[in-house]
Amino acid sequence: MQIITGVTLGFHYCADIQMAFDSIEHIHRDVQYGALIRYTHSNGAAFFFITVYAHIAKSLYYSSFRSPRQGV
Repeated sequence: MQIITGVTLGFHYCADIQMAFDSIEHIHRDVQYGALIRYTHSNGAAFFFITVYAHIAKSLYYSSFRSPRQGV
């Protein structure tokens, strides 16, 4: 999902310092479902970081980084 929405946003985004805000406005107003694509990409990135932090917390809770990994 992140790849699809990221590539779609990349087609319409301009990284020039003078045109960056205008390209975001273009995505929201002119691209069909542009706001939905942008919000899906942003929420997907947030969900990815939540899952990474949960995975790290699980590893710390079970002490899976210690040597005799028998409890995992």
